[in-house]
Amino acid sequence: MMPHTFGGYIAAAINIYILILILDVILSYVALAGKISSFHPLVQNIRKIVNPVLDPIRKILPPYRTANLDFSSMIAIVLLQVIAGMVWRM
Repeated sequence: MMPHTFGGYIAAAINIYILILILDVILSYVALAGKISSFHPLVQNIRKIVNPVLDPIRKILPPYRTANLDFSSMIAIVLLQVIAGMVWRM
């Protein structure tokens, strides 16, 4: 569905950002497997895009409280989907 309102365009931008977050998660798993370096320019540029959203969540929910698992991407995706749903209705 094409956005025809300002809220629709904002929701579409949020959905693109969610896709970038998912790409970051995939790249982090690929980097852990040793297939790509975490210093690769693609990885570094995507992290520059997603870290402003993920860092505040990581401060609230540090890894030592979650058995060293990083749930920040999952939490960010859920929050962004809620925001996109609210904005879409504007």
